[in-house]
Amino acid sequence: MFHSNTELLQTYWRSRRRGHAPPARADIDLADFFQLAAQVFLAVRDDAGVYRFRLAGETVNGLHGRSLAGEDLLAVWRPAHRPLVADILGSTLAAGDIAVLRAAAGEAEPPVRLEVVFAPLRSSGGAVDLFLGLYQPLSPFPGLAGLARRELAVERINGEAAAAPRPLRLAVLDGRPVP
Repeated sequence: MFHSNTELLQTYWRSRRRGHAPPARADIDLADFFQLAAQVFLAVRDDAGVYRFRLAGETVNGLHGRSLAGEDLLAVWRPAHRPLVADILGSTLAAGDIAVLRAAAGEAEPPVRLEVVFAPLRSSGGAVDLFLGLYQPLSPFPGLAGLARRELAVERINGEAAAAPRPLRLAVLDGRPVP
């Protein structure tokens, strides 16, 4: 079971679906869920396969301590979690269905916990290469002023526990160990 705002966005997205295909970006009106505007983001997979924020609400920007427009979406995740998130994003676009990640932000105890929704959308050309997203805090959310940049860690995927990231392995380049 997800937070009521997460459910609201999922219900809205599903109501805009056409059969099994994700809704088009043109079918989504942010005014229909204006109460979530500060928590919403749009992201696109560009021609190079990089996922970039197109826009991000105040809560999303505030959690990371900067404006995210144009930035690599994977950069807000801890380095060890980026391959997993990239796989989830690719699978979500291919399947045309929603993914909800439960994440922890920050190193402080307790960290901010949140649900991050990735709902795929079709662009004007028909390709499924956009995401409507949501940051839904699940724990007390500190004031946004003066926050350091926070990276996210994946805890759960669609309600199931996420596998721990694999530890880095030692590599050798020209006979020399490379950490």
